[in-house]
Amino acid sequence: MRASRVTLSQLMHPEHANLLGNVHGGWIMKLVDEAGALASMRHAQRKVVTVAIDSMVFRQPIRIGDLITADNQHGVVTRITTRYAVLRSLAGVEAIIPNDALVTTTVLNHSYTDKQVRVAVRLQVAYGTQIEPVQALLAEIALRQPRVLREPGPTAHLVNFADNGIEIELGFWIADPEQGTQNIRSDVSVEIVREFHARGIEIPFPQREVRVIQGGASR
Repeated sequence: MRASRVTLSQLMHPEHANLLGNVHGGWIMKLVDEAGALASMRHAQRKVVTVAIDSMVFRQPIRIGDLITADNQHGVVTRITTRYAVLRSLAGVEAIIPNDALVTTTVLNHSYTDKQVRVAVRLQVAYGTQIEPVQALLAEIALRQPRVLREPGPTAHLVNFADNGIEIELGFWIADPEQGTQNIRSDVSVEIVREFHARGIEIPFPQREVRVIQGGASR
């Protein structure tokens, strides 16, 4: 006897209701059981993967209090759980970073072996300014701030001959980046402006020369 094929749409037709209930009932139930077993297997696999990820996270060099950059977020780690880590930015905003992001992406730990970070301030002085005295003055200004480390000490370097002046970068180190870097950069910059003004050191600004050419009227 030649076997006939019955499609799923045909089985759903009222004419085949008895066929679905009697002939293929056991086959349908078997498919349901297999689908349920497959779903359970996938759930178990996801659970195994989650456990593996969590265990890997706790082997990573990340601790509460570390200053890190992860998943395009930058801040201090304030909490670590089995599912996520809490990152508090220097602006006070908290980000929830999933553990898989800490495992599958590059994490920059700015305080892994040492919490010291370098902060830089760039400025320009007018052409014709004596550079060496300015460099010494900048280092002295940085050391006036209690948060600036004496070792390694601040340094000032000539980095560029710009269009409007000579560009100098003042670099200094701090040991408490979790307290913020923009505030210490601002404090040093304000002191630089004050000292330069008192000593007559010019900070150049963009200047443009405009020439107006007047032509004679044509006849």
